[in-house]
Amino acid sequence: MRLEFVGKNRKKFRQEQYQDSMALVQEFRRPDIFLTITCNPNWPEIKERLQPGEEAQNRPNLCVKSLKQS
Repeated sequence: MRLEFVGKNRKKFRQEQYQDSMALVQEFRRPDIFLTITCNPNWPEIKERLQPGEEAQNRPNLCVKSLKQS
């Protein structure tokens, strides 16, 4: 979670995330499996695609591409 989501903003963000997930359940039914995957921002595949001064947390598309290639 990004640093700007603190206090009341964080609570609102979490509530919106929950409501979004419940809307998906209503639309597509309950999931059969819940899968989470972590990504190491220090992987060479990610580091080499970052611009100078850029952080991996600001480029989620790089983490997704790295996981798809594996």
